[in-house]
Amino acid sequence: MLFAKPHLRLIALVGIIVPQRLRADWKQEWEAELQHREQLLVQWDRLDWRSKLDLVRRSSSAFWDALWLLPKRWEDEIVQDLRFGLRLLLKNRGFTGVAVLSLALGIGANTAIFSLVDAVLIKSLPVRSPEQLVVFDARNSRGEQSNFSHPVFKELRLRTPGFSGIFAAMDGTTRLEMTGSLSINGMAQAEVQLVSGEYFQVLGVNPIIGRTLTPEDDRTSGSDPVAVLSYDFWKGRFASDVSVIGQTIILKEQPFTVIGVTPPGFFGEAVGRSPDIWAPLMMEPSLNRGASYLNDVTTGWLRIMARLQPGVSEKQAQAGLSLSLEQIKTEQSDLGKSARHIATIEVLPAHKGLSDFRTQFAQPLQILMAVVGLVLLIACANVANLLLARSMARQSELATRLAIGAGRFRLIRQFLSESFLLAAAGGSLGVLFAWWGSRALLVLGSSGDAPLPINVTPDSRILGFTLVISLVTAILFGLAPALIVTRGELNASLKGSTSAQPRLPLSRPLVVGQVALSLLLLTGAGLLVQTLRNLHRLDLGFAGERIIQARIYPEASGYEAKELPELHKRLIEKLNSTPGIHSVSLASSGFRTGTSRTCCIAVEGYTPGPKEDREVQTLRVTPGYFATMGLPLVMGRDFTASEVSTKPQESPKVAIVNETMARHYFGDVNPLGRRFGWGDQQVKYDFEIVGIAKDANYGKLRVKASSLIYFPGRGDSLLVIRSATDSTALIAAVRQAIQQVDKNLEILSIQTVPQLIDQALVQERMLAKLSSFFSLLALLLAGIGLYGVMSYDVARRTREIGIRMALGAQRRAVVGLIMRRTMLLVFIGVVIGLGAALISTRWLTSLLFGLTPNDPLIIALASLLLMMVAGLAGYLPARKAAQVNPLAALRHE
Repeated sequence: MLFAKPHLRLIALVGIIVPQRLRADWKQEWEAELQHREQLLVQWDRLDWRSKLDLVRRSSSAFWDALWLLPKRWEDEIVQDLRFGLRLLLKNRGFTGVAVLSLALGIGANTAIFSLVDAVLIKSLPVRSPEQLVVFDARNSRGEQSNFSHPVFKELRLRTPGFSGIFAAMDGTTRLEMTGSLSINGMAQAEVQLVSGEYFQVLGVNPIIGRTLTPEDDRTSGSDPVAVLSYDFWKGRFASDVSVIGQTIILKEQPFTVIGVTPPGFFGEAVGRSPDIWAPLMMEPSLNRGASYLNDVTTGWLRIMARLQPGVSEKQAQAGLSLSLEQIKTEQSDLGKSARHIATIEVLPAHKGLSDFRTQFAQPLQILMAVVGLVLLIACANVANLLLARSMARQSELATRLAIGAGRFRLIRQFLSESFLLAAAGGSLGVLFAWWGSRALLVLGSSGDAPLPINVTPDSRILGFTLVISLVTAILFGLAPALIVTRGELNASLKGSTSAQPRLPLSRPLVVGQVALSLLLLTGAGLLVQTLRNLHRLDLGFAGERIIQARIYPEASGYEAKELPELHKRLIEKLNSTPGIHSVSLASSGFRTGTSRTCCIAVEGYTPGPKEDREVQTLRVTPGYFATMGLPLVMGRDFTASEVSTKPQESPKVAIVNETMARHYFGDVNPLGRRFGWGDQQVKYDFEIVGIAKDANYGKLRVKASSLIYFPGRGDSLLVIRSATDSTALIAAVRQAIQQVDKNLEILSIQTVPQLIDQALVQERMLAKLSSFFSLLALLLAGIGLYGVMSYDVARRTREIGIRMALGAQRRAVVGLIMRRTMLLVFIGVVIGLGAALISTRWLTSLLFGLTPNDPLIIALASLLLMMVAGLAGYLPARKAAQVNPLAALRHE
């Protein structure tokens, strides 16, 4: 029979049950209709086919009618729940304030870190079709990254197919003084980057006003020098004045015509730097006042990027580029000889821009993201504990609502609506915290006074992340308490007895988890802080706390090579006569400025291995350099004036080597008087070792000293100055003294060694400070959570405590009772936290220095600090319990 099939009976049954479930408030006639259809359903087998068809039709109609009204009913109920929850939260402002603040700190920290992660690791460049961009990554025979010279760039641009465009850009920016009618207050500082004429066309960036650079602007002859301004520089320096187009600015005494302004959000091809002005490469000789790298085949100062042609893969482009490089290497010109130093060139994706900054900060940002995630978990546990305690105080309300017909699902939904309101308020406040915190992160991540030029303004992606994390946190801290509270037996609450408050079954595991996570964060922070201390205390080999380094550029100021000795002499005399300066020397390079590398050394009597690296570091210094640096000579003597005469070819060929080189090549044999030379065949061992200097660290703080040779020199671009007092206070005096010798002499930088150390430790300092802040925040939240649980436990057991005291228990015994319960939770959390710390801190191995991931002292100090805070959090409720009046406690209901 047609209507004997089960699915038709199911339609009729659903048509009866669904309206009955969803429309409990319908009128009497509808209830009568339902009863009539139930009776018909009981007599289903006796009905004829017409009655059955009519019953199915009416039941289906009722089902779809109820289903259509379902969203509106749920919407009304949800709005009702939200209104009721909002009234309850406003009524309990203390609870609401603590919960919202806890969530805001956790959500804000996550949003702040994510905004930086998004800008550095996730976002693509704000250009047209960034997925088509690639970068040329050149490596030498040692696998070290190297930049390109301008002649090599021009040859690659001409010979390499597979790209729709190739451009070169100076690696980094140069801070130049800007003068002219357009500058405010007569003079300003601008970050300038030199780029080839194809730069903006290849990137696909169009100006908002004016035009961008073209290949015609980058010719060595022809048009006048032009410049393109960044949007932020145009807005901040020129107040968004459109009449700036066609005007002239002066950069280092060179006039530039402003031709355009880039769109908002464009910062160039590399994350972590943002030029104010872009100028063509042809202006490099003019800005360097004649000292040009444009035709120098040996100096690498450019990075090269390109855009792939449609349909060309990276592998195909790689093959064409490698072929072009091999063709250049076969040439016998200076260009070909220079290109042979490039071992390989790889074509790498560049849709996120150049990766230097991203590579440096990728691991620290990932670690910080994990840290703030743990902080958010602790905050959620805190709020969950608060909700549990608050819900236990609402037992009578919940029992009454169940008694009048509210289902468990409706109660859970009410609790979740309150959780979502708390999460929404915490997320909104967290966005404000994140806006401030992300800018603080940029300051911490900067190596100078100015913050990193990274845009961390909240956008749709950041707000979406905040929304998602707020929803997740609402479920995390709201669902479990709601399930636990509504699962219990609430009918006893209707009897009016409150002599014993119920236990909180989830609160103790939450506290244990908070303690464990806090110990994990404290241990990690302690390791990072100690690493920073170890690097600051590192023995550099010389007395660097009073060393000032001043880099000058005489060639850019018009000095010729024959004029340099006289200039150096006047500078040394002037600086030595400046109050507060102890001594002055000259060197080719210094701390964090790099050292030259020379190949291939040949030591008399030493046979190198077949694959031994024979390249050594070299440094040219003037006599007295070691005394000025405070760098001891462990053997031998310093250079003499006769060894740095005006005719080097007639001077004695002498050298001073460091301890590492002496040990490597001579072992325990006295190296004084031993000789070395350069080359592989017919080597002339014409350099004599006259001294052994202590190993010195010239900026690579984590790297052990390598072989280094000091040669005598007449002077170079680095002034090494030893101060008799505080070195930082003498920077202005050093600048003034140099300008008194020649006011036009270009000064590239004047910095103290402590300042340079701080710049070198930007990553370590940021990690140490932020991990310390977040670990202490986690410790505070865990302490608050422990205090709340123990306070509730004391309130729940007030009657029991009163009985104990009435029977003769001393206050000390009551305090001990509560403290034992407290420290038991803490002990369990510490054990779990120690296990987690021993496993997870291994991820920090590459970031540590001078200690192991499982350093016992750090773990012990972290545990001690946690125990002290936990002891205080438990003692306050215990002290309150000891002050309970037994008579009042016995009457406690």
